[in-house]
Amino acid sequence: QTFIRQNTDPGAAPYPTQAKVFIASPRFQLTPYGYAPGGDEDSQDREWGAGVLGGVDVWHGRAIVGLSALDARAPAFEHRSVGAFARLGFGRWGVLAEHELTGRTTTGLAAVTTSHIAGNTQLFVAPYEWLVVSLGVDEAVSQAAGGRVNRTYRIAPGAQVRVSENLTVVASTRDTFSNSSIRHSRTFSLQLAVKTVQ
Repeated sequence: QTFIRQNTDPGAAPYPTQAKVFIASPRFQLTPYGYAPGGDEDSQDREWGAGVLGGVDVWHGRAIVGLSALDARAPAFEHRSVGAFARLGFGRWGVLAEHELTGRTTTGLAAVTTSHIAGNTQLFVAPYEWLVVSLGVDEAVSQAAGGRVNRTYRIAPGAQVRVSENLTVVASTRDTFSNSSIRHSRTFSLQLAVKTVQ
């Protein structure tokens, strides 16, 4: 979601103020929510909105498919999106896929609408109880009316190793490719999670 928001809703708060309601049954999940500015965004990007996320278990807990929708306003723009997702899990491996279509229109006399399509697909494999490896592939395509098409792709392999009950290590790298002025960038990440067991 962070990758999708960065490409479809630039300037938005990474951690908005939110209120959610969780409605669930053995087969259905529905989460309507409302959100407000998080406080760390520019005054013109302070976004207020509401949305809904819903999923259906279509195969005994191994396959969940769902839809999402959002409508929001800020002083500088209006923001609407619809999306779809699927979560599949089979024993030691699983797949998560999310795709979203977003329209963002600036307010004022010279209103400009930019359309975005963003998606994320991740494959997870746990060959051992203490090891989980993953591969994520992201894509974002943006186009203003009559304007240039911007494309961004990201490949993110990673591994999580539980060394002991007290220590977990997560290592990953992200390669980003774009047709903008910065055509390729690489990020490395190393996380250590330490906890006491009581």
